[in-house]
Amino acid sequence: MYKTLKKTLINKGSNILNRSNTKTRRVRNKYCYIFGYGTLINDISRRNTLKRSSIGIPAIIKKDFLHRRKYSYGGTPGKIKNPIKVLGIEKCLKSKSQKINGILFKLPYHKLKSFDKREGGAIRTQVEWKHIIPYYKDDFPVKKRWDVFIYDDVNSKIKPSDQMTPSEAYIDTTVIGLEKFDEEMAKMFFKTTVGLPRNINTYSKWKKKRDKRLTEYVVASHYGIS
Repeated sequence: MYKTLKKTLINKGSNILNRSNTKTRRVRNKYCYIFGYGTLINDISRRNTLKRSSIGIPAIIKKDFLHRRKYSYGGTPGKIKNPIKVLGIEKCLKSKSQKINGILFKLPYHKLKSFDKREGGAIRTQVEWKHIIPYYKDDFPVKKRWDVFIYDDVNSKIKPSDQMTPSEAYIDTTVIGLEKFDEEMAKMFFKTTVGLPRNINTYSKWKKKRDKRLTEYVVASHYGIS
């Protein structure tokens, strides 16, 4: 009888321990990360979807992920009705793959639905930590037990098309988000992104064009020109 009682107590203890581990695991994995490589890099743009501020941790997806960032996908960000060109990633051969710089940001799992809606037809894909490295080597405050997701636009419902309108505001939002970290981060974006318009396919070209637009805006505002 003693052996039977002992076995029963051990089993009960084991069940309690298992339940405890499950509960701990749920609490531990309440959060996850998204890797943003486009407008999600921008704090304001990200806050519009998350409905609160979040810290962007600069990071790089290595070439061994076998993807590259491309500016040719169709999307309808914000209140835009007609599709414009947006950034996406596509799977490719090792010889064509590129590093993808961007940011990791933390969010509760239940908030993923909001970003799924924002990204439209893009497919949310999990990225293994072995493909991710920090941008600043000595500063990478992440929890590697949390999952990382990225939006893969290769299966977007809106087909890529050269006829879609390039959006300067869309690119501006992305690059301004990168400039927050440093100029080299922004330059890396232009060096590793395929399909950007020729007039803004380098950081210097983009900056010159943006400065011109800002000057025109300031002059127009000063003289009340709409």
